Amino acid sequence: MKVLFVVSANKEFGMSPFVKSQGESLVNNGVNIDYYLIDKGGIKGYLSHIKLLKEKIKSNSYNVIHAHYTYSGWVSLLTNTKTPKLVSFMGADVYGSVNANGKKNIKAYFNYTLSKLIQPFIGHIIAKSKHLQSYIYIKKKSSVIPNGVNFKKYKIIPQEEARNTLNINPIKKQILFLGNKKNPRKNYKLLEKAFEVIKDENVELMDINYPIKPDLVPTYINASDVVILTSYLEGSPNVIKEAMACSCPIVSVDVGDVKEVISNTKGCYISKYEYKDLADKILKAITFKGKTTGRVDVKHLEINNIAKKIINIYDDLQNKK
Repeated sequence: MKVLFVVSANKEFGMSPFVKSQGESLVNNGVNIDYYLIDKGGIKGYLSHIKLLKEKIKSNSYNVIHAHYTYSGWVSLLTNTKTPKLVSFMGADVYGSVNANGKKNIKAYFNYTLSKLIQPFIGHIIAKSKHLQSYIYIKKKSSVIPNGVNFKKYKIIPQEEARNTLNINPIKKQILFLGNKKNPRKNYKLLEKAFEVIKDENVELMDINYPIKPDLVPTYINASDVVILTSYLEGSPNVIKEAMACSCPIVSVDVGDVKEVISNTKGCYISKYEYKDLADKILKAITFKGKTTGRVDVKHLEINNIAKKIINIYDDLQNKK
């Protein structure tokens, strides 16, 4: 089977690490994956790739075109080629972005509209969480399949070893916020307010220069005492599943599929969008003894298990030709 991934280029690292990881997992399970990167932003940038993508599709015998993100799905669709097409709804490509108060902006409604309009013309849609699937009105052609976790990469590392690697204070309790603090959607201000309440000189926010290299993410997770997520909107946040695979305590607001992923794991907590509650949950998490059972609890999300589900969809699309 030969599949073409159509995906936006990531400014910092080229292809998004989790898309690349998914592609590698499919290759490991016998699928021939080719890539088409959309390296221009804005509507004009995306539209400029239609002709080039059409030429690539026509010069190759692809069984399936798998677009990641709604915009890439539209570029694939507008090539007007007969190859079966699948699009993965990732999160912000459907619900857009918000302002500092968590209110949706104009782009949010634009993204939402595009995600609605594309649905009748695409063979199948993968939503990364049940919440994202709620945006899909043609349910019969959709599946909920989160991004998988590479258990070989995201594994338990002794905390002392991880901190030595990163030159991080070995004594203090470390809180890890692994996201863009300037992005209003990530709601970092909630963590800042919670940290002011904690007022413990033995607890500190881990100092990171975001974005960090993907290969260092497992080390940062293992060096921390708790991973925090405070976003207003998410699809199926990868950092939560990655922290679970490293058996690290987690405190997160109820967003995306986080509650479904962590709620049965001791040492992991769901917080309200309220800084005092967040502070209370952080204090509980950092006093948790040892590692959590997170790795065992998310074994169904191991990347090869996810790859097999995606391959089944590819097979179904081919059979419908």
